[in-house]
Amino acid sequence: MDISSAGTVVALTGALAYAAACLALAHRHTRAWPKPPARGVAAFDRVDFAARDGRARVCGEYLPAPAGRAAVVLVNGRDRWRNRELAQALCAQGLSVLSIDLRGRGGSSAHRGSFGRHERHDVLGAVDYLLERGHPPGRIGVMGSGIGANAVLGAAADEPAIRAVLAEGTGPTLDRALRRQWQALPWLAATLAPGVQAAAWWLGSASLDDDWLRRRIGALRGRALQLDSGRTAAGSAAAHTARTARAAAFFCQHLTTPRTVCVIWPEPARATPAVAWERLAA
Repeated sequence: MDISSAGTVVALTGALAYAAACLALAHRHTRAWPKPPARGVAAFDRVDFAARDGRARVCGEYLPAPAGRAAVVLVNGRDRWRNRELAQALCAQGLSVLSIDLRGRGGSSAHRGSFGRHERHDVLGAVDYLLERGHPPGRIGVMGSGIGANAVLGAAADEPAIRAVLAEGTGPTLDRALRRQWQALPWLAATLAPGVQAAAWWLGSASLDDDWLRRRIGALRGRALQLDSGRTAAGSAAAHTARTARAAAFFCQHLTTPRTVCVIWPEPARATPAVAWERLAA
């Protein structure tokens, strides 16, 4: 075998190895994590509805508040039981709560993840469900962490009926996930990133980057937005208690507190004073 043939074989082998590595990494970071719904508390009503894009079925639990018109969409994270406690705390404040599993997670449709870009349609489907249940536009809030934070930010930018957004930080993107995985070899992460993005697209996922998130956050001007660090989403009981109190105070302030409306009534017309000769004639 001559040198040129050997070089061709080496180049082809390297290209195949690069493609295989990118495909494996894309599958790892976008694969679905389906899980049967856990047995819940009787107070929760299991619901099932379509995402707004019609490509997924979303599984959730609805906890209505007595005589409560305001409602919150809560995106389930890793700690589902603490989200249940948070939902009950919000309901005690007069807020109905719809806890949902994003596509590819829990009992929802087993689709590949897109770091919040496609998942935002699941949140929008939850908003549609709440609107059908009689919750008025402008009295709906959304809350999520991790990929759920990306999803609620994207959904709120698309739906003006969402009044308040609480995102526990911004969730990961594919580029950030690669940099975190290969933080000891940043040059390798930069080399793999284009191939992993292409492989994720080929697998049916969608790209999401920091610019997309910044544009979505910028579209929320004029609405209540709170971005937390997300460090208290999991941890000690005291941190969870603080998280619950902070979320309840935020949504109560922006969804249940009556807004002050200034109404200017037109001034009634005044009688025109009679001229001198009319007064004399009278």
